[in-house]
Amino acid sequence: MGKDYYAILGIQRTADESETRKAYKKLALQWHPDRNINNKEQAEVKFKEISEAYEVLIDKNKKEMYDLYGEEGLKGQPPPQNKPQNFSFGADPFRGQNNYTHRYTPSSADDIFAQFFQNMAGGGMGGFSRSPFMNGGPHFNPHHRFSGAKTEHNRFYQYEPRYTHTEEEEPPTPMKAGKGEPIQGNLICSLEELYLGTTKNVKMTKNIKDSSGRSVKTEKVFTIEVKKGWKEGTKITFPREGDIRPGEEPSDVVFYVKERMHEEYERHDNDLHLKIKIDLVDALRGRDTQISTLDGRKLKITSEGVITPQTRIVKKGEKGDLILTYDILFPAKMTEEQLQGVEKAIQGNGTTAENPSDANGGINLGSLWSGITSLVGKGDAGTAKM
Repeated sequence: MGKDYYAILGIQRTADESETRKAYKKLALQWHPDRNINNKEQAEVKFKEISEAYEVLIDKNKKEMYDLYGEEGLKGQPPPQNKPQNFSFGADPFRGQNNYTHRYTPSSADDIFAQFFQNMAGGGMGGFSRSPFMNGGPHFNPHHRFSGAKTEHNRFYQYEPRYTHTEEEEPPTPMKAGKGEPIQGNLICSLEELYLGTTKNVKMTKNIKDSSGRSVKTEKVFTIEVKKGWKEGTKITFPREGDIRPGEEPSDVVFYVKERMHEEYERHDNDLHLKIKIDLVDALRGRDTQISTLDGRKLKITSEGVITPQTRIVKKGEKGDLILTYDILFPAKMTEEQLQGVEKAIQGNGTTAENPSDANGGINLGSLWSGITSLVGKGDAGTAKM
């Protein structure tokens, strides 16, 4: 048995267009999936059913066919036995009747909902005022609000439109070719998020203004899939999701990636730079170091010979390199006796301040390290960067 569209909308078969519209508006807002988060599946079924009933009963030709043949006949199926069967199944049952020449296929519930409020905003509803919003927002268009980075199941609905009754019908406000300035915001991402990729939800406020100048601010949550390798300044645009003003195309919403400073790593183009802190003794002796990568791995860094502030280790990567340098920590204070001891240790290993040797310059590192360790270890507590 076919659907009873009148029962779905809760109206009599004698209901006029105004009553049909009022019934649809009330039920569509009540059962909109975005307002029924806890029972979304049921709401989607009801919302679709309500929209289909409205689309049929508000259209004179469809309503006439439905009253004659029911849902089955309307959709090109054999009508119920109690309905007239003056057509052959398999052919177009509506050809030549009421100028309706196509089988009915329901439109998208979202399209019906969008068109309903868009017409109300433009004054095309006949029994409603130009603005359905008592506090602003004539050009409410759910397609503009609900489209973007995610599918229709991730829509966001924040407020309920209202309407006032008027006896006169006004023509819709034509859309101008121009578009308002985009709403801009920052998408703050950590270095790990840009390295690994992630999903972020960002709330943005938009302004909806009606033809009388009234406006209302609404919020929408945008879901953004951050891709691996995005960098500072990457631009993400949601077309037609911004401010709405009479006679203008809705503006865009634009986000720009802003990289949050990392405690250890710095990014330069596609390369990662890391400065490793070591004390003077380890720098002279040479020391293996273990670091943590952005994806949580442990990486062993081996350094041969004396480590200087100019030491630079490059680990090649797929798209960028890991570049390691050293921050050598010196004693904050040394006595004169300690300084003289260090000078003797260096001179005793074949180098002076005027003639320094490199790691392969004949320095007895074992002896030098032992001498400096015994001297530096006696200094006052505290360190200072070179």
